[in-house]
Amino acid sequence: MQEIINTWVNSINWHQQIMRMGDLTLRLAVLFVICYLTGKITGRIIIKITEKSAEGDMFPFNRSLLKKDAVKRFTMMFPFILFYFASGIVFSDAPGFLNAFNRIIFSILVALGIYAASGFIDAVDHYYQHFEVSRKNPIKGYLQLIKIFITIIGIIIITASFINRSPWGIISGFGAMTALVMLIFRDWIQGLIASIQINANHLVVIGDSIEIEKHGINGEVIDISLSTVKVKNWDNTLSMVPAYSLISETFKNWHGVKESGGRRIKRVLNIDISSINLPDLKIIKNISNLELMKGTDELKEATRSIRQGRSLRINSNGITNIGLFRKYVELYLKSHSGINCEQKLMAKLLEPTANGIPLQIYVFTNIIDVVEYENTVAHIFEHLIAVIPEFGLKLFQSPAGSDVR
Repeated sequence: MQEIINTWVNSINWHQQIMRMGDLTLRLAVLFVICYLTGKITGRIIIKITEKSAEGDMFPFNRSLLKKDAVKRFTMMFPFILFYFASGIVFSDAPGFLNAFNRIIFSILVALGIYAASGFIDAVDHYYQHFEVSRKNPIKGYLQLIKIFITIIGIIIITASFINRSPWGIISGFGAMTALVMLIFRDWIQGLIASIQINANHLVVIGDSIEIEKHGINGEVIDISLSTVKVKNWDNTLSMVPAYSLISETFKNWHGVKESGGRRIKRVLNIDISSINLPDLKIIKNISNLELMKGTDELKEATRSIRQGRSLRINSNGITNIGLFRKYVELYLKSHSGINCEQKLMAKLLEPTANGIPLQIYVFTNIIDVVEYENTVAHIFEHLIAVIPEFGLKLFQSPAGSDVR
């Protein structure tokens, strides 16, 4: 074995080999400097031209290209493009070195091409988001799918270049790996199907307020991608929801609130049943001082019936204090500036419970903003709670410690 090694070492002209390697290294260094400087200068010129055109609104899309560094990524390819074509001339006398060198440069060009294409696709999405249609029909999921496809094709080409095989031979080998590919890309495939259904049926658009009780999510949709939906909760936390969860699970979308121009109020006041009665003279006098009740048929009827005996008032279906209060609630809601009187407006009694008899207020506001809405609801119920004693009614409230004491 030692003899074989010695024979092989002695058979090599080391002086010639070292001189040849030094020559190739020198040519490679000179070529690298020239191509790098030329490519960088050309890239800077193109970037400056793009910046000028973006500033002058000549091509608005250029702003998105600059924002996502798409032009910068593309110019990174220039030195390697010059490398690839110039190497055929500089290293024409070294075919073995040229072949290996070109494979490396070609692989780098493909990788940079994928990187540049990704930036261009991001720029397309950024530019598209400037249009109003992007809120209802986001394309980010489809663009991400294109990026995945380009990346896979690029990896196949790079692999084929290194092993010196046709890319089609590698692609044909994926047929046997279908099950594995389906397992690896399961979420993306499910996300793609969900994204198509979400966009086609307009289940969720950017800007919608959604609520998913199962996951404790309640906030505004700020982004829809291929596999996830990003939600900014009202406490300013961010939640990532799998896209397929929106078609496989129940969630609440407040989009209809924005379209209708208002929000619904559906709340109850629990009235103490023992306080419900036929109104007496004192209650009638208190109600008569309420501006909204003056001149109403209900007040006139109650005033007339006050002169009759209790048995006669009962037998003649005399109006009760809670009936007068329900009328007052309806009049008050109709006069409120925050209420939409064109939609349903009710003050109705529900089935009595252990907590009294619920008086449900069912009405729609003309307010969308959640803060203004809550302030309006608070104002309405604060007023109604304060005016209830005027009708001889009491709100039900469980005994507190002070009541027992």
